[in-house]
Amino acid sequence: MSSEFLWQLLGNRSIIVSTSINTLIKLANAIILKLTHSGERVCVVTETTQLARYLTIEVLNKVEFTDPETACKECTYTIFLEIIQPRLLRTCKSENTYVFTTKLKTPRTPGYTRIYVKNITNGEYSLIEPKTGIYMRFTFKEGNIVFQEQLSGFYKKALDVLMNSMSTYGEISVKDAIRIIVHELGVERGYARRILEWLARHRYIRVVKGKITIASI
Repeated sequence: MSSEFLWQLLGNRSIIVSTSINTLIKLANAIILKLTHSGERVCVVTETTQLARYLTIEVLNKVEFTDPETACKECTYTIFLEIIQPRLLRTCKSENTYVFTTKLKTPRTPGYTRIYVKNITNGEYSLIEPKTGIYMRFTFKEGNIVFQEQLSGFYKKALDVLMNSMSTYGEISVKDAIRIIVHELGVERGYARRILEWLARHRYIRVVKGKITIASI
């Protein structure tokens, strides 16, 4: 799957969250570098050097570090590193605004797509956009983002119904998950349990003390 899928997902305004600095900076470098290829003005706003110091030399040579007011008024693309100020983000006039942060719990910001990214295994990452339930896996290849093919069949259907249930009811138990899969997919309990085990083994879900969460958050 082409990395162009990411641009469709990001839209014009996104908050990209990962608790791993390494994961977040890899993604930031790839996205910012892609934006600079447009030939438009790309501005970076940051309050600390926590993330900025990890930007590649190639990126640093192509972006402009400036203050929020200038970035939001004069730049085509505005990148906020670790800055989560809802009022500032809402009033930013930049055509495209992207926020990269390691803060898992961030204020709700209307108009922005919230995306969570996590390192699953060495070299493989997961991405979830909770509002639409999009769950994808990707890798980095020569600095570019390469998405893998999505799940299919019962595995995809099971993950979809589990995500929908968690978005509605919050945390669910293994027993609840099996019951949901049996009801929604029309399979036997033993098969539903095997589907859950497969999803957990391949790190699409995480099971802790009998409770299920999505592995990417």
